[in-house]
Amino acid sequence: TWYCNSFLVNFVSRLLFYQAVASMSFWFWTLFKFAKLIVPYLPVLHELKKLGVSIAIDDFGTEYSSLSRLKELPVDRIKIDIRFVQSITESDKDEAIARTVVQLAKNLRLNVTAEGVETETQFQFFGSQMCDEVQGFYFFKPMPAAEVETILVG
Repeated sequence: TWYCNSFLVNFVSRLLFYQAVASMSFWFWTLFKFAKLIVPYLPVLHELKKLGVSIAIDDFGTEYSSLSRLKELPVDRIKIDIRFVQSITESDKDEAIARTVVQLAKNLRLNVTAEGVETETQFQFFGSQMCDEVQGFYFFKPMPAAEVETILVG
C-alpha cells in the first residue's frame, strides 16, 4: 500500500522542494485508522521526520491514540479531542482529562492543541493551562473566502 512504502516520503520530499513549502508548516496528521497497524508506518513516519515534517496525533484520548503511541511514534504534537474540550465546564472528568493531557504533553516536550474551542471559558481554561494552540469557532465561524480576505486585510 502507498503509505507503507517510499511513495509517500518521496511525494512529500518533492512537495517540500518544488513548492518551497516551509518544512515547519507541513504537518502530517496520524489518524486513528493508521494507528491500528502502527508497525508498517513507523519507518515512513521516521523518514518524514528527517524531512522536517511535524507529526501530530489527532483526536488524542480516543480510539487508538493510547499513551503507548507517545512512546512508539515520533510525534511533535498531540491534539486533544473535541469531546474533552467542549464539556470542560460541565464535566469535572473532562476538565481533569484536558488538564492532564496538556501537562502530559508539556512533560514530554510536545506541543498541544485543543480542538473545538468555541467559548470564552474554554479559551481561558486552555490559556491558563499553557496549551500551545486552540482550534475552533471561538474567533470565527466558517465563512466565504472574500470575508476572510477582508478580515486579514482590514
